[in-house]
Parts: sequence; C-alpha cells; structure tokens
Amino acid sequence: MSLIIDHLSFRYFVDKPILSDFSYQFHDQAITAIVGPSGIGKSTLFQLILGFLKPDEGTISLQGKLLSTPTMVLPTEKRGIGAVFQDFALFPHLTVYDNIAFGLKGSKRLHHPHILQLAKLFQLEEILSAYPYRLSGGQMQRVACARALAPHPSLILMDEPFSNLDETLTIQLRQSLKAYLKEKKMTAIIITHDVKDTVDFADFCLTIK
Repeated sequence: MSLIIDHLSFRYFVDKPILSDFSYQFHDQAITAIVGPSGIGKSTLFQLILGFLKPDEGTISLQGKLLSTPTMVLPTEKRGIGAVFQDFALFPHLTVYDNIAFGLKGSKRLHHPHILQLAKLFQLEEILSAYPYRLSGGQMQRVACARALAPHPSLILMDEPFSNLDETLTIQLRQSLKAYLKEKKMTAIIITHDVKDTVDFADFCLTIK
C-alpha cells in the first residue's frame, strides 16, 4: 500500500493556508517528482509527511498505517521514512563512513558491504575516512543521500537531491540511483525545479499550484 494524503490542510497563519484540502495517492515502489513555484508548500508537505508538523485538517497514512491527523502525530522515528534536505545535516564529528552507518542497527562490520555499496553508488569510496568540514557541497549532498538510504526505509523523501552536483555527475547519479531504488523496490518522492529530473529520473510528476 502507498502513501495516501487525504484532504490535508495546513497553515502557519490563520488567514494564510499553505496547503488546502490537498489529496494525493503516491504510487508504491515508484519515484514521484513534486514541482511547483517556491512558497507553494512543497517543503511543508515533506515536513508534514515526516511528522515535524501537525495537519490542521486531513490525514496522512503509509502502507495502511495512520501517521498524522489533527489530533495525532506518530513520532518521526517510528515512521520508517528517510529524508534528505538541502542543509544536509551531517554529523560533524563523524567520518563519511560513520555518517552513512549512523542509522543502522547492529555492528558496522555486519553492514560493511552495504555501506560500501552505497559509497560506490554515490562515488564516495575515496573519502570514507574524511570529516564533513573537508567536503564540498556536492559531496555532502551525496553523503546525506547515502545515509538516508542506508536503513532501507519504506519511503525516501529528497529535496533537490541533485542541486549541488555538476551536470556530468548528476546524469550518472540519476541513472544509478534510479536503478538502486528499483532494485530495492523503494518508494521515493523528490522536490525539484529541474525538468530533467521529471523526465529522466521520476516515474510520475505531481504539480502543486
């Protein structure tokens, strides 16, 4: 079963709704791109899905489990959702390897092949022992993506996942990341302003107006 948004409304101010009576059923095991002008509520929708915000009206459910209502919000850590935001939020005291491994349960040795697979996917093999302060914006973006994918969440949310990368690397990562998501049968939602993401990466496109 998929992520279902049912008659969702949210406002920061009483007279200015950000989302109003919004409904959408996201396709399971598919990549959906969300597009629309700045300030229309795309990032707010992500925060509502993650449980950072409580809806004023409507519900959010994932795989048949209710996540949010106006009176109940399931804690973020119990939702099984991974997320990548534009500020990366890497742990400065951890190496790239340890950042990727952070959300995994059990010993690092147990997960070592999986971590190396993600490092290869995001072209991070050469900097696994580096700390975030030594990384470029594009490298931090890739580490944040790898860390979010490592626990194999049922749903992954990505806000402009290719925005800090050069064109050549973006093309490569679109192809390899899409293949990985399909192999793992994961559902992904991305916010993007790049039309190439909707054509070359996403399976479906949702426009918020």
